Amino acid sequence: MFSPKRLTFQELSEQLQVYENRHGFSTIEFYRKYQSGELGDDDEWMM
Repeated sequence: MFSPKRLTFQELSEQLQVYENRHGFSTIEFYRKYQSGELGDDDEWMM
């Protein structure tokens, strides 16, 4: 089960960088693609 955790800005930035590197696009690009339905609803995207 997923439980939320408070993150510092630095921790959040580091986590976002990992996802950006893994998937090859920025957080802003991800948000646009997700909102337009291009990415589906896999667990990786939901996280």
